[in-house]
Amino acid sequence: MATILKGFLDNFRGLLGNAVGAKWRTLNVIKGRPSKSSKPATEAQLAQQMKFSLATELVSTFSAQIKVGYQSYSKTTTTPTNAAVKQILSNAIIGIYPDIKIDYPKVQLSKGSLLGVDDIKTVWNEEDVTLTWRKNDFESPSRNDSDKIIMMFYDPLIKQFLLHLGARRGELTTKTTMPYTMRNHPIHAYMFLVSEDGKNVSNSEYIGEFKFTLPFRSAV
Repeated sequence: MATILKGFLDNFRGLLGNAVGAKWRTLNVIKGRPSKSSKPATEAQLAQQMKFSLATELVSTFSAQIKVGYQSYSKTTTTPTNAAVKQILSNAIIGIYPDIKIDYPKVQLSKGSLLGVDDIKTVWNEEDVTLTWRKNDFESPSRNDSDKIIMMFYDPLIKQFLLHLGARRGELTTKTTMPYTMRNHPIHAYMFLVSEDGKNVSNSEYIGEFKFTLPFRSAV
C-alpha cells in the first residue's frame, strides 16, 4: 500500500487496472487489487483466520464501549477497533487449531491513564451482583469521585452482554440485577472508569467468571 501525495492521482477513488484507490482516515492510499488463490489454505492460515474471526467478533459485540475505551487511538493512524483487535490477537487467544478460544481474563476493553480503583470485591446471589471497591491511595488530578463506573457482563453462549452504568467512583459500591436469559451461563465481568467529561479512561479490570443459578420461572 502506498500513500498518495499531490499529483494527478490525488483524491483518486475506485479501481484502475490492478490498482485500488481509497481514503483511509486522513490519508489517500493506493494498493494492489487482491487476487484469489486456488490453493487450499494451510493449517497455519486457517488458525490465523480463526483467531482473527474470534477477535473481531468480540470487538464488534463491544463496539460502542471500545470506541470509548480505546478513544486515545482515534488521534493516531490506528483506529480504536483495530487497536482492540490487536490487543486480543497478541494477548488473549489460546489453544491450538481447531481448539482456539478467547482467554477472557486477558481481554482489555479499555486502555488509558485514568487511575483505577483498588480492592475490587463482588458478592453474587441468585439474581443480583454487588460490586464494592476502595479509592486508589494515590492523590492525582486524574482521579475524581465523579468518575463514572462502567461494568460489562458478557455471556459467550448467547454472545450478548449486560451494560451497567450510573455509579461513580466516590460511591464505593454498585448493584445490578442479571437478566433471566443469562441463567446458568458462564458470565465474564469487566469494569473500567471514565472521567465525567468522557475524555479519559482507566485500563479495564477483569472482575471474574461467574454463573447465575436463577430460580426457574414458570409461565403464568
